[in-house]
Amino acid sequence: MKVGELTHREVDEDEPMVRLITHIFLEGEGGRYQGAGVMKRALVELQAYGYRMLCRPDDGISRDDGSHLTQDAPRFFARMESRGLVGRFG
Repeated sequence: MKVGELTHREVDEDEPMVRLITHIFLEGEGGRYQGAGVMKRALVELQAYGYRMLCRPDDGISRDDGSHLTQDAPRFFARMESRGLVGRFG
């Protein structure tokens, strides 16, 4: 059963552990896992493995790679950034 997804890509071949989040959602199962800390936990685990996760700023630009922010993403990433789990790209 798939309830969500977090995908990311390398942004600098010289620093493969720095990743840009391109898609993140948790709408499966009618959204019953939203707000339960699932994606926060995923970011904690990625950080524990040495990854530095980045997200785009909320600038209203739609990007082909999916890395633009929609729906609850601006608020979610602001919280994650304040906790040191993501940084801003660009």
